[in-house]
Amino acid sequence: SHNSFLEGDQLTSAASADMYRRLLLSGTRCLEIDCWDPTAFGRWWGQGPRVTHRMPGGVPLLCGSVAFSEVVAAIAEHAFTSSPLPVLLSLEMHCSAKQQKKIARALIDTLGGLLSRSDRVASTPLRELHRKVLVKMRLDKGGTQTDPLLRSLVTLPSSSIGEPLTPKEVDNGLDDGCRLRETVCRSWKELSGRTTGRSRYQIGDEWRLAGRGVRGWLR
Repeated sequence: SHNSFLEGDQLTSAASADMYRRLLLSGTRCLEIDCWDPTAFGRWWGQGPRVTHRMPGGVPLLCGSVAFSEVVAAIAEHAFTSSPLPVLLSLEMHCSAKQQKKIARALIDTLGGLLSRSDRVASTPLRELHRKVLVKMRLDKGGTQTDPLLRSLVTLPSSSIGEPLTPKEVDNGLDDGCRLRETVCRSWKELSGRTTGRSRYQIGDEWRLAGRGVRGWLR
């Protein structure tokens, strides 16, 4: 689910923790959480990390924001109401180290035993991941070193979107997210009796070709 927190478009719509409740109750298993530092006024008001959509460089838009703690509380409430399959939290991290520590504490304090801390998630049978919440995040993004406590919660570290993984990154487990995603998707397709017959590489090629077509049309 892209921009899971928004009730409408990503420019002017409100943000709400209730959107996560609705998505989980509808069976969604992958949720995106865009994490940002509070504004200067928000820090003065005592706000913690916010979930919202901003332009590159942190330029605010007209869309709303919601507290990260409220989002995690909503996820804990309905994570496994509709399905025991694992929930994948995709954190798009733009926070300072100080706010990252608050995010880590909120995840631990709110999700508790639901939060997977395993470093071998990709090789774990899907059934053993039932009723577990997995955290996927790009580490050390934008030159900001990931807080050690938050780093310990990221069971699926990822590289930058669009950048191929080096052999060293694969050896260090940065490809775990792709492999787990294939495993989970394959299991869900088997359960529903549907299959696309296409690998992630074929799908990626299709998206790249579509992007070239759009760029050519814009010219």
